[in-house]
Amino acid sequence: MIDEDGCIRNFPGLIEDKRWIEKRRVGTFPDVRYEAQFYTLEKHEYLMLWLIQPDGWYWIDDDGFGFSGDSSIMLYSVMDVSGNFMKKFEIFSIDNTRFCHEFDKYL
Repeated sequence: MIDEDGCIRNFPGLIEDKRWIEKRRVGTFPDVRYEAQFYTLEKHEYLMLWLIQPDGWYWIDDDGFGFSGDSSIMLYSVMDVSGNFMKKFEIFSIDNTRFCHEFDKYL
């Protein structure tokens, strides 16, 4: 799913949504630079949550410097048991606002 350089193999693409495009400041595609989470769904399918941008607290150092106003942006996709993506990545959440509730029972 993710190669040794941190890139998503067989990257399915993105559904670009202005809600996250306008808030995105860092990150490149399709690398997993910050975080990826995987959850087991039914029918041998898996949910992948991909943090493409951490919030501003991520950048703060021990002295309190470096904070930014960045929003946390999480995208999601679904893959089969062989690691083949079944859909493009799309918006899951921005900060504490969830836009996808389809998988709530698996989280």
